[in-house]
Amino acid sequence: MNPSMPGTADDDIRVLLVARHPLRTVDLGLDTAPGISAVGLVRRPDRVADAIVETRPHLVVVDTGLPGEAATSIIEQIRTDDPTIHVLALTPDPPPVQEVARAVRAGAGGFIDIDLEPGEAVDAIRTLCADGTWFKPDQVTDVLREVADDLDVTSSDRRSRLTTVVLGLIPLAGVLAGLLSLLWRRYLGQIGVRPVDLAIDPGSRVVDVVFSLLTFIGFFGPFLFIGTWTEQIQARAEGRGADGGLLRRRRLVQGALAVGVLGIGAFLMVFADLVLVLFIGPAVSIALIGAVLDLQSELPPVLRLRRIDVRRFAIGGVVVAFTLLFVLGGEALLRGPGFDRGGVNGLLMHRVIGFRAQPVLHTDVGGDGATREVLYLGGNADLYVFVDPCNDDEVYFVSVGSSRLENIDEITCAEP
Repeated sequence: MNPSMPGTADDDIRVLLVARHPLRTVDLGLDTAPGISAVGLVRRPDRVADAIVETRPHLVVVDTGLPGEAATSIIEQIRTDDPTIHVLALTPDPPPVQEVARAVRAGAGGFIDIDLEPGEAVDAIRTLCADGTWFKPDQVTDVLREVADDLDVTSSDRRSRLTTVVLGLIPLAGVLAGLLSLLWRRYLGQIGVRPVDLAIDPGSRVVDVVFSLLTFIGFFGPFLFIGTWTEQIQARAEGRGADGGLLRRRRLVQGALAVGVLGIGAFLMVFADLVLVLFIGPAVSIALIGAVLDLQSELPPVLRLRRIDVRRFAIGGVVVAFTLLFVLGGEALLRGPGFDRGGVNGLLMHRVIGFRAQPVLHTDVGGDGATREVLYLGGNADLYVFVDPCNDDEVYFVSVGSSRLENIDEITCAEP
């Protein structure tokens, strides 16, 4: 038994209310109910954890109408930190099926609506603390009826969403090809080279951009699943007794998972980036699409995101996309490609579009047979394009018929 609060009897049920203005404890009849002590009222979601530590309630009433998904987060946190604390969801009238379902999934043991009868909240609190649940038959019937209505349109709605995503990818691919062509021309134009000089069709290099995006998603995406994996690990730890003590410490598990994901991602990025592109990146992409289209029940548990706000996710995606375009456009328009003795260097552009330079030993077989070490950018049927990083990145156009090339590891610049 938690220690009693000042002014409350030892056997009173201590109740903490988490609700928006103007709801008060007196509106639920908690101030005058015998055997029940209202120990606090919290308006701000970020104050709930501190209020629970201060008041040590037996039961928390959570308003599901809190902004965003704050109510679900609060219920999950309460049940994770102290499973002995009961949670009663407070919904609008009639109870929205989505809010009831999310609250119960998060760990609420029952729900009441805001337009409840006198004494109903008190009965719900006492029953919930005694039996562990409070679901009025008439309210549950209404909720299940709404769920049945939703199930009738679920399959067609999911197919419609999937069709919309697939159809949306068609113009997106065209836009991506157009942007890629523009970036190629402006990027190479900084050194006086055209894509046609390198026999490159910029529109056909979309695969390089997809490769880069999947690498990015494969590296950063697994961080989104740390919450899911933490819950699964702690659920397994519940049955291990004292052996699972460390696994029950949420922040410790989350920190260990974050370090592990970062280490594995860095290793794969350096030594096995194809694993990110072929396996991890697509898996994360499928999980994100499933979360947006509400298809997570079709995915394995390990790929289910805890929760995702579609609106915030879309805004975040747009911000990331425009930031990436800003960086790429700035590098293409202002800086252009840079070179060193091993190949191309730069910020991000050359990695995204797949622009490379190979160190070679060029022999002039059509003239005096002189040799020089240069970077080979590419060529067409008539000309090779070289860059000399030892001579201020000077560009050379050399006849194919008079040249012989031999790959080398790195260019050696002569001492001045």
